[in-house]
Amino acid sequence: MSTLYKEKDDSRITKELGDVDYYKTILRYIVDQYGLSKKPDYEELQKIGKKIYDYIFTMKFRAALPSPKGPHISFWYRLVDISRSISNMSQENLNTEDSYKKFCLELLEALDEAEHDLFWEERTR
Repeated sequence: MSTLYKEKDDSRITKELGDVDYYKTILRYIVDQYGLSKKPDYEELQKIGKKIYDYIFTMKFRAALPSPKGPHISFWYRLVDISRSISNMSQENLNTEDSYKKFCLELLEALDEAEHDLFWEERTR
């Protein structure tokens, strides 16, 4: 596996074509680890979010989504939006610790909603 990003603690985020569940898990992890921890590191969160956004937004990644692509495409779009939000978070008028925390909680809520919608869409197909 090739590395997409090597974190400060030497853990690695690998390149996983079409694996939306992997990146959902990674997005949730980095928001918890770098945004909502006792010692947040918003720059690292933003940097990782940008790497993920740049990678999962590629046509190569999208083409590798599992079949049937219907539910996974909408889930992919939502993950792209969430990773874009993380990569642009300093531009979101976040100037206090509370505003960053609120923003991170909203991201986790968006991930939960996206996961719920994917589950519902897969079950109703």
